[in-house]
Amino acid sequence: MTVVVKLGSSIVADERGEVRGDVLDGVCAQVAELHHGGEDVAMVTSGAIALGWRLMQHLVTYARSEKLQQLHGSVLAGNSTMLQMCRELGFSIEREPGDDSVRRVVLQLDRISS
Repeated sequence: MTVVVKLGSSIVADERGEVRGDVLDGVCAQVAELHHGGEDVAMVTSGAIALGWRLMQHLVTYARSEKLQQLHGSVLAGNSTMLQMCRELGFSIEREPGDDSVRRVVLQLDRISS
């Protein structure tokens, strides 16, 4: 089973648009607990582009602190901004098998220094 966690903008950012690190730490801890329990977890956000960068950086930092080996996800092929962010953060990008409209992004955390 895959657990989908939807994070609205008001969850990931405060009224000034700053990342709510304490809330994200709690969400990341809950997601890590689910993952360690054998669940596949997908996180989805509707946050703005600039917030997306900060959110992704926070998730990468947290994943490294939890000693995860990789982060992976799916991005619509037409979402060039998200794909560019993934490239700049070191994710590999490949076509999703069976769906040309989706790209699979993978960040090998054990190969990249923090």
